Amino acid sequence: RVKATLSYEDERRTSHIAGFDTKQHRWKVGLDYKITERSVWSVNLAQGRGEFVFTTTGPCSVPSPCMVDNALQQLGASPAVLAFKLPGTRQDAGFNYRHRVNATVSFDATVRRTLLQSGGDAESRRHTVFLGFSKRF
Repeated sequence: RVKATLSYEDERRTSHIAGFDTKQHRWKVGLDYKITERSVWSVNLAQGRGEFVFTTTGPCSVPSPCMVDNALQQLGASPAVLAFKLPGTRQDAGFNYRHRVNATVSFDATVRRTLLQSGGDAESRRHTVFLGFSKRF
């Protein structure tokens, strides 16, 4: 009823602007506990290092390529939102619950937290809550 996993990820992303190509690597650990034949609780943790793209408003004062983030500007952001790449660390924590209602329907609930940090003031936090029903045909 208990399953543990340990994995290593190496991720490489490319961009239309070579200065924003990124490389990251992460160690992940997961623990699943099958409560009943229909219900599973999961906890996932990850820690990694690499290059990350951050955003800021106002003048860009980091020693890396810096450019206007067009995706955010199209949403009407003001003042200008600038994107830049820095090395940093990433920490992820997630908690999941899945309940199989019947052979074709399941309910999923997920809570996740991600923290990106660089040596300077650059920091990004993301909190995600997901609730969903799945129907297989």
